[in-house]
Amino acid sequence: MRDFTLSAYKALIASLEDKGYKFCTFEQLHGGPNSRIVILRHDVDKNPGRALQMATFESSRSIRASYHIRVLPGQSSISDDTVKKLVALGHEVAYHYEDLSRAYRDNKYFRNNKEKRPDNKTCVEQAKRSFKDNLAYLRQFYPVKVISMHGDPGSSIDNRKLWEYLSYRDMGVICEPYLDIDYNKTLYLTDTGRRWDAGSSNIRDRVYNGNAGNKYMKDLSLSSRTTFDVINRIRNNSFPETVIINTHPQRWTDHIMPWITELLLQNFKNIIKTYFFNHRQYIKE
Repeated sequence: MRDFTLSAYKALIASLEDKGYKFCTFEQLHGGPNSRIVILRHDVDKNPGRALQMATFESSRSIRASYHIRVLPGQSSISDDTVKKLVALGHEVAYHYEDLSRAYRDNKYFRNNKEKRPDNKTCVEQAKRSFKDNLAYLRQFYPVKVISMHGDPGSSIDNRKLWEYLSYRDMGVICEPYLDIDYNKTLYLTDTGRRWDAGSSNIRDRVYNGNAGNKYMKDLSLSSRTTFDVINRIRNNSFPETVIINTHPQRWTDHIMPWITELLLQNFKNIIKTYFFNHRQYIKE
């Protein structure tokens, strides 16, 4: 079986079910069970059709997952109809925000045209308005209470810096997984880089700032490169009690040509991120 196929994903889910893990969303985590639980988080950056395939399979297993959706200027990363289908299948919808880095990108227009570039305050104010507008847009379809930062590897801006100027809790948000989960007790696995131990090619999708996780958690994630490595750890009872598994559905397909295209593209992106973007500093202003 090839890795990063829908078949491999189904095998991963089956291994968790066989070991008695329960699935919940970030909303359900608050006040819910505290052991043998898995949160399935899916960042829908592109190719929403594959996200819908994943969601349909999960729903057939009575599993609720958390779908994190970008909202770009004038559009969502998926159509309104697809968002409605995700909700109808019983899944949680979250806002995958990138408002601060987008504001800086937008305002570079002035610098490129040799006009005075707006100061940091201007960018922050634009980002605050954008976040509120985009959250309201998604709340047309689902009462969004969860958000997560989208990391732009081509930008030096860390979108989490927005919370130095704005409180997401004042807007009814109960969880930002990078900020509100105790990673000393929770394993975070992400397929960023099309592998589970992306290392230097993983620029933003990390848990740190005091929540880097204990040595066992870090060793476990660093030693699990393939989905089959993860499955073997689950079967061998060397998997923790609480886990967040973050996937990007565009990477998971059974069809050979799209699978090869994604493999080649991601390998190229990993090289670029490792050697050109990995040492960028987050903005200090």
